Amino acid sequence: LIGERFKWELDKKLIGNIIVVALTGAYYGFILTNEISDWTTTEVITTILLTISSYLVATFGPFITREENLGFWQYNRLLIQQLSLTFLVCLTFFAGIALILFSIDSLFTINIEEELYGDFFVVIAGVLAPLMLFSLIPKDLNKLNSDKDLSKVAKGFGQYVLVPLVTVYTAILYIYAANILISQEWPKGIISGLIIGYAVVGIVTLLILHPYQDVKANTWITKYQNWFYILLIPLTIMLFMAIGIRLSDYGFTESRYYVLVLGIWLVALSSYFTLSKKRDLKLIPLSVTVVLVLSLFGPWSAFNISENSQVDRLQTLLEEHELLENNTLTGKVMDTDMELEKQQSVHSILRYLGSNHDYTKIEPWFMDEAPENYKQLPQWEKNATVLAIFGVKNYPYAYRSTQRSFRIDKNSYFNISGYDHLLLVNIRNDHRQKIEIADKEYW
Repeated sequence: LIGERFKWELDKKLIGNIIVVALTGAYYGFILTNEISDWTTTEVITTILLTISSYLVATFGPFITREENLGFWQYNRLLIQQLSLTFLVCLTFFAGIALILFSIDSLFTINIEEELYGDFFVVIAGVLAPLMLFSLIPKDLNKLNSDKDLSKVAKGFGQYVLVPLVTVYTAILYIYAANILISQEWPKGIISGLIIGYAVVGIVTLLILHPYQDVKANTWITKYQNWFYILLIPLTIMLFMAIGIRLSDYGFTESRYYVLVLGIWLVALSSYFTLSKKRDLKLIPLSVTVVLVLSLFGPWSAFNISENSQVDRLQTLLEEHELLENNTLTGKVMDTDMELEKQQSVHSILRYLGSNHDYTKIEPWFMDEAPENYKQLPQWEKNATVLAIFGVKNYPYAYRSTQRSFRIDKNSYFNISGYDHLLLVNIRNDHRQKIEIADKEYW
């Protein structure tokens, strides 16, 4: 699409395609090192954000070197329309295939593996959907910047639905801010998400209404835009206060990292649209793409900063109670040497590291006590092993569930000499808790 827009020669298009293929290969070869069923949170976040980034590139790529706000707006209007149509068609196609597979599995003696559903989904979403989407986009994008035919539906939706909602939302957030000043109580953690949601809806509203402000009857849109970004700055300060408290108490995690980064981005964006006269719309998706990609790689990435922060917290907690000395566990019992609240923190950190990053950075602390096959254990069993080594297997955390999960394979019957049958039951219990069955205790 970018090559067609700038009329690239064949050699440039070939180089561009090679770069795309190389990046895709690097993604699958170096980032996705596990099967989908074994993905860590890091791999899930990376996949989602890279997918979002690739679609964002499509929104501004054809206009990367041109300041054509109207053309950019018309192009993205068409892109959203075609994206909606593509989503509906591909969803219907996948639902039909899934129904066919389910019917074959249910009505005949053919066993359809569950993975086949996922394979079809990946092909439809990753191959057919992009091909259909971009085949519907007009090739001649130069005409879009002179296209004065603006959608009345888009204006009505922005003016009569989104603007009132954003206005009421603004009032609610400022009333809450006033309440903080009066009561002298620090903002709650949930306020960060509410402010980010407010900012996203507000920015989308302004993007929808942008081309209409050139009409004399719609001069209010320019004033509304100016006041929105001005009013956003104090709310962003409140966001920083809320996330600052969470970081001080619990350190970085990926979610807190992105709240902080989005807050910084909102300040930069508000400053640009308040002070600059150009107001180039493509800078919004362009800047989001740059931020997302930079946050995924390098020592400043969300994953490195979050992992280091939680490992430092864990090390401090353990050393304070003499449970860790010279980067080695001392063998003291956590249940008796540490208060419950800090036990909860240790448990939470270990669970976080296991699900998001593995235990690579803290393995030197306990490898002498780990079983010989530790490295070969599946992740859920590795989690339970580490919790036990750190002495949290008897940990009575407040949110312990009374439910247990059992999985029985319908084909797991074997004839055993001296017995009628052997039924294999897989008990998945990451917490290593005590269970009583028929007056006997099991871990």
